[in-house]
Amino acid sequence: MKLLASGALTAGSLIQKVEQGTFREFQLHFQGTAAASATVEAADLGTIEITRRGDSIVRLTAAQLQNINVLEGGVVDTTSTTGGAFSFTMVLPWYILGDSLNVLQILPTDNLRITVTYAASLAAKLAAGQSQTLSIYGIEGVGIQGYLRKLRGVDISVNAGDIPFSFPARNIDAIYVENDSNTTAIVMTVDGEKVIDCPLAELITTTLYHNKIETWSSTTPLLKIDLAPTGQLTEALSDNVNVVLTNTTTGTLSTIVSNLEFNVEDRARSIAAQELKLRQKQLNATNPV
Repeated sequence: MKLLASGALTAGSLIQKVEQGTFREFQLHFQGTAAASATVEAADLGTIEITRRGDSIVRLTAAQLQNINVLEGGVVDTTSTTGGAFSFTMVLPWYILGDSLNVLQILPTDNLRITVTYAASLAAKLAAGQSQTLSIYGIEGVGIQGYLRKLRGVDISVNAGDIPFSFPARNIDAIYVENDSNTTAIVMTVDGEKVIDCPLAELITTTLYHNKIETWSSTTPLLKIDLAPTGQLTEALSDNVNVVLTNTTTGTLSTIVSNLEFNVEDRARSIAAQELKLRQKQLNATNPV
């Protein structure tokens, strides 16, 4: 685990360019002390955006990432005491479940930048004169960048009745849907084939069962529609993913889209980097210092 960036939560935001490395995951750790009578929550931590070559590849709130972590990975650090210490840790994987060998390879020319913009509500909740920090770590790994995993929030404006919507991405492996009682049913098609047609509440059991959640809860924050359940990349190949949402009122339904971008040049340079590393190890073994 390597420290990539660190900054004060009182600064309003943290912006960091990552020059180079091969990573399986990023990890973000927010920690500090709340002001008297205040309780820092995940919603106060703001938004996370990562750009690569000018393209936004990650864009979601810290609270959304925390909910994905709890759903797919288990317990994460979410300690927060009124008027006392708080600590939130979140993990951003660069692979989909079932395919932990994929990595993100970063070169200086990628111009990869991490921007965390804290919510306006955070400043008033921080105790004066205390250390308040965000630390971002990179968890390095050995592997090939077979694809670039993107993870971005998509808000859908809805009205009472049936609302059609087309997700603006190709090769979607998963869609996380806010568990909102105002949305009663969902129909989803992938390249014209119907894959979901049920009340939204039916996705609660499916989500909890397949993610091995031991306690059933009707209020789980996220419902996951897994379009690559076995981790096979061919399952995620798609050009058009459309939904029709049945709603009882006007509002906004929050979703998070995970999709895969395949790039032959990225894969080739990733393979070349691993081969170079292997040759260097072989050379060091035959010519020890």
